[in-house]
Amino acid sequence: MSDVFPEQSATQAQVPQQSLPAQQPSYGQPQQPSYGQPQRPSYGQPQQPPGVAFGEPAPAPYQESRGRSWLLAALAGVVAGALAALVYASVSYLIQREFLMLIIAIGMVIGVTVRMVSARPGAISGVLAAVIAVPATLAAAIMLVVFFAAGSIPDGLSVLGDVNYGTVVSGYFSDPLGYVWFAASVIFAFVSGMKSGDKR
Repeated sequence: MSDVFPEQSATQAQVPQQSLPAQQPSYGQPQQPSYGQPQRPSYGQPQQPPGVAFGEPAPAPYQESRGRSWLLAALAGVVAGALAALVYASVSYLIQREFLMLIIAIGMVIGVTVRMVSARPGAISGVLAAVIAVPATLAAAIMLVVFFAAGSIPDGLSVLGDVNYGTVVSGYFSDPLGYVWFAASVIFAFVSGMKSGDKR
């Protein structure tokens, strides 16, 4: 055949052989990691501040601002808890009836406040709100008992510094429901203090 078609044989011999490029992994296939390169954090992991490359430490001012954010969130939670406790005790005294189930609203107010003020709501803000809810719920129970004992809200506020808090708290927890509503207030504070996407 080479004698019959000599020109075609010479042409075929001159065609260079081309190698195919390496196939890239298709969608869903494991990718080859680039060793030595910083990886982007996955969902739920701490993110880098704006202007800072991945793998580099955050500047000191950014870390300080985060610390101030948590401090402001804690202060806001304490103020909200004190106001919520005062409102709860005052309303309960004015209507001469105690709604123990409404005491969980104290925890919710604290949780929402901490979540709104904190720069990065999550599990930490939930724990912070729950910690603040413990003394706030106890303060609500103490103020309510003192208001009833003093006969008026102003008189009760004036004698708060002279109250035997141990006796008042033990009297509040003499009813088993006191433990239930106290725990509910703390739990609601924790759940309300977390970001909605972090609740499991």
